[in-house]
Amino acid sequence: MKKAFYDETTKRLIAIGFLEEIAGGVGVEVADDFDAPLYVTQWDGTAFTRSPLPANFTVATPEDLAAAE
Repeated sequence: MKKAFYDETTKRLIAIGFLEEIAGGVGVEVADDFDAPLYVTQWDGTAFTRSPLPANFTVATPEDLAAAE
């Protein structure tokens, strides 16, 4: 079973995989096709959602990367 792990303090996603546990992480079972960007996804108590980013932090989308090539 695939799990997504979030940091208990910040609730930010820190790992995704077929793992039983990870140090410092709380595991939640997810679908095998679950994928989300680490550290910009947050556990809201029922589901993983996109979390607000600090002002000095940005994440490039696939479209941004393609346009930069």
